[in-house]
Amino acid sequence: MSKANKKPLYEVWEENLNKGLIPVYNYLPNDEIQTKWVDISDLGKKYFLDLSIDCQNFVMDAYQYEPLDFDEKIVKYNNIVKNKL
Repeated sequence: MSKANKKPLYEVWEENLNKGLIPVYNYLPNDEIQTKWVDISDLGKKYFLDLSIDCQNFVMDAYQYEPLDFDEKIVKYNNIVKNKL
């Protein structure tokens, strides 16, 4: 694809967000940052253990500022799913 045909970055972001994808940043040892797009469309629809590893990590990060241990975070998330089903 030539430079003339490349989409602007904001369009790529908007398209990915509309598809249910969120950016996850990986910090590499050589001080580079790699962006990985993670599908979170199953959040709120599947219980914690049925989610992909990326979605599980997203759930853990979502509660990072709450004083909850690992198991409490899972229970809190699963209760949200249970109430939706």
